[in-house]
Amino acid sequence: MRLRARYAPPPANLWDEPRVYDIFAPTGDFLGRLTVPERASYAASKGPFIWLVVRDDDDVPTVVRYRVASSSWR
Repeated sequence: MRLRARYAPPPANLWDEPRVYDIFAPTGDFLGRLTVPERASYAASKGPFIWLVVRDDDDVPTVVRYRVASSSWR
């Protein structure tokens, strides 16, 4: 199974709520949710992994890998 990402920047976070994305397989099956930290941007995805670039308070970028845990991955 291959994850295809289509990234659109989220709207401004006016109420300081966490940004949560629903993750779907190309078949439309729901795989899980990903809570994204502030100052994070999409970098890449492959299989059950999603990479984000997260910037700290000094604007230093760090690449962070997330795994979407689901029984749908083979």
